[in-house]
Amino acid sequence: MVPNLTNDGAAAPVLVTMFNRPAHAARVIESLAASKPRRVFLAVDGPREGHQEDVERVALCRNLVSRIDWDCEVKTRFRKENFGCRRGMIDAVSWFFEEVGSGIVLEDDCLPHPAAVSFFSDGLKRYEREDRVFQVSGFAHLERFWSRAYFLPLSSSWGWATWRDRWREFLDEHEASAERILGDAGLQSAFDLGGSFPYAKMLRRSVLGEVSSWAVFFQAQLHIRDGLVLYPPKRLISNIGFDNSGTHCSSRAVAETGEFSVGPVRWRMPRRIEESHRLFAKVKSRIKPKRNSAEMARRRPGKPKAANQ
Repeated sequence: MVPNLTNDGAAAPVLVTMFNRPAHAARVIESLAASKPRRVFLAVDGPREGHQEDVERVALCRNLVSRIDWDCEVKTRFRKENFGCRRGMIDAVSWFFEEVGSGIVLEDDCLPHPAAVSFFSDGLKRYEREDRVFQVSGFAHLERFWSRAYFLPLSSSWGWATWRDRWREFLDEHEASAERILGDAGLQSAFDLGGSFPYAKMLRRSVLGEVSSWAVFFQAQLHIRDGLVLYPPKRLISNIGFDNSGTHCSSRAVAETGEFSVGPVRWRMPRRIEESHRLFAKVKSRIKPKRNSAEMARRRPGKPKAANQ
């Protein structure tokens, strides 16, 4: 059953992080009108030096505060300088959790289903004292026919929620956790989900500053502490950023983006706080990078030569 969390003041606070995609961000903010959260936080990164187009786009993102036309408290964090993906996201979320004890984080390309805020709020309230539950995800890799939510040892950056204490733990320990994983071959293999996804490579590149990602550090912290993430039975987030508009998004067709479920979504919370091994096996198979035909041709052994050649 979907709890009514949108009209009684119990809906969790929401942070929307933005940069230079006002059209995407506008859709995210407008979608929140369905649930009308009572506390909304907007964080907008500053324009990059030498990118004049950022100035106008950042200004348009800041002006989106006018789209919040329901009764709620609104707070903003508009940075003058550009912090970038990793530093900017960590700064925005840290500011958010200075103000709230738990809450929902939506980047500007994570479009929420009308039921998403209720699911997040339900999960945050139900598992607040369960330290092993590190995060609540709105995105789901699998669409299920039945309504039970489930736990996976896999973090999500496409619409999520957590608690202040878990976030502070991440801030304090994620760099040490990354070093521990990269310094141990066995931990690296486990972190790569047994070869299902190249997390260790991403983590190493992030540590070296070759890519600007905060999410892989979050996964590293989750892995080290043997944490779990609550997932909905159906997708409650649609990623609308795979259109060449973002730093880490391309126009390629990505099955994982997916449209969220149409119509009402109902859920039952898991009876036990434990990993769903069966569903995790399915997810690992789904997210495993597929080799393209050119790569397979390069890796395919050549035909043996005849003995007289």
